[in-house]
This record gives sequence, C-alpha cells and structure tokens, in this order.
Amino acid sequence: MILEQDGFRFDFGTDRAFIFDEKDPISPHFHQAPMKAVDLIVELEDRYYFVELKDYSNPLTWNEILTNRRQTPEEMVNWLKEILKSKFRDTFLYRWAEIVPEKDVFYICLIDTGAFSLGPLTNSLRRELPVGLHDDWKRAIAKNCFVMNPERWNQTFPKWKVEKMLEN
Repeated sequence: MILEQDGFRFDFGTDRAFIFDEKDPISPHFHQAPMKAVDLIVELEDRYYFVELKDYSNPLTWNEILTNRRQTPEEMVNWLKEILKSKFRDTFLYRWAEIVPEKDVFYICLIDTGAFSLGPLTNSLRRELPVGLHDDWKRAIAKNCFVMNPERWNQTFPKWKVEKMLEN
C-alpha cells in the first residue's frame, strides 16, 4: 500500500494504513468535528501507530516561522510540542468516539527539519501526552511516542520505507 501525504511517500506493503486527516468530505475518514487529527494511522493486529508529518527541511521555511512568530528555537520546540500533543489527543478522542477496538497506541512524529535538532522534543512529548500507565489507570493513552526524521524512520521501520516527494 502506497500513501502520499504532506510531501512524503510511504510504502506500507500489505499492512493497513490510511490517511486519517482527510480533507475530502466523502471519505470515510473525513472528520467534521472541530478537532485536530494526525496525518496517518497504521493498524496492525496488536497496535495502532498514529503518525504525524511535518516538513521543515527548507531552512527558509523554518527561519520564516521563527521570524514570524518572533520566538527563540527553544520556544519554537515548545510551540511544536503543543501542536503535536493536541493532534494526538484529538485523534485519540476521535477513535474513542468511534469505538475502535482497544489496542496499544504508539505515536510517531516524522519531522524533517534539515539540520535543526529536535532532540528534547521526544522526552517532553512523552511526559505531556502522557505515555504509559499512571497509578490509577487500567490502560495507557499512549504506549510510547517517538520524534524522528526520515532517515531514522527507515532504520526503525525498514519494511515501511518513506521518501520525500519531489516538489514540482
């Protein structure tokens, strides 16, 4: 199964994957609620992967965002974390409302930033989703989450190759 979304092309082979942040009103994955959604969902027998995509690989784009928002790089990472957190939580609520079968959920943020490092983002996002069980919970909201670039994606998921699509 080949999916193209937000400048990335994925080959999920025979595994079930679909665009969740669908813009087409006749799609079965179109959401009318005023909430955010992750870009893709991959469904395996025992788990879901919620996948959010961001492409900031063009240094001009990242610098333009920094300039327009008048923020330091650290503030930008916090701003991005808030976006990623809300996309996960709203998607979780969508799926809960759809009464989707219970499976572990893993959150993958595939972000191409070129040379800009997002190292602290994974740990911060893990704390704030939150990941894992808490004392009075019977199940985790998210089993784990990772922020990675396309190279790391291809190392982590060798059977689900991703490549950047060429711009016209």
